[in-house]
Amino acid sequence: MGRVFLKSFYSMGVMKILKKYNVAVIDDDMKSINLIKEEFMKLDKELGLHFITIGYLNPLEYLVEEKEYDFIFIDIDMPKMNGFDLAKKIYAINKKEKIIFMSESFDHILEGYLYRPYGFVLKNNLLALNLKKNVQKVLDILDKEDIYMTLIAQNGYQKISYKSIFYCRLNGRTISIFTSSGIYSKCVSMHTLSNELNQLGDFFRINKSEIVNLNYVKEIKNQQVILKNGTVLMASVRKWLLLRERFCNYRSKVIY
Repeated sequence: MGRVFLKSFYSMGVMKILKKYNVAVIDDDMKSINLIKEEFMKLDKELGLHFITIGYLNPLEYLVEEKEYDFIFIDIDMPKMNGFDLAKKIYAINKKEKIIFMSESFDHILEGYLYRPYGFVLKNNLLALNLKKNVQKVLDILDKEDIYMTLIAQNGYQKISYKSIFYCRLNGRTISIFTSSGIYSKCVSMHTLSNELNQLGDFFRINKSEIVNLNYVKEIKNQQVILKNGTVLMASVRKWLLLRERFCNYRSKVIY
């Protein structure tokens, strides 16, 4: 997502590294947005992190925004588009933000579970406590998701997130790893790498020489695997039926 590292300093001059998280708050009430922002400013100091919080009064403004967020707080009751409809649209375009619904009452909470949110925040006198609990839960999930692989780069070795991998291709005795930040090499067998990536759930070996990250697959047809960046790969005949099943299962997790 949008996590980077910020440098700050202790009074003794020792450098401290702060994690930065991007937060979107979508609510038709500016007072609610400002209140959430204030609570995140408090969490900055309490958790030793840095939250950058952006508010959207209109959900349509968020949908055209290309920026990705680690957290997205959505008010359920909005006149132009309710929070549930907005969640559907977010999942339909495969955004990976962790959605947390907000409401002034319990009325919609049971219905909200159909959309698999990461939590609920009631906008009442317990908002601060409720917000902190939900944020901590998502932070724990994000920490588990940040798994890295060590790869060979031009200037030595580099660690990259598994989530940044588009696909992998066998080239002779090495494997090329195509990622959002460039192409890297790894000296490992295809069988070993396939087993390693299978543990993460969203990778699939489409033929003897290539493994694809289903997170970046736009569509599959006629044995073609079309990625969101326009790359076209070919699945083998033997793998095609299983790939279709896996891809349908994957899509069902993010589209309602």
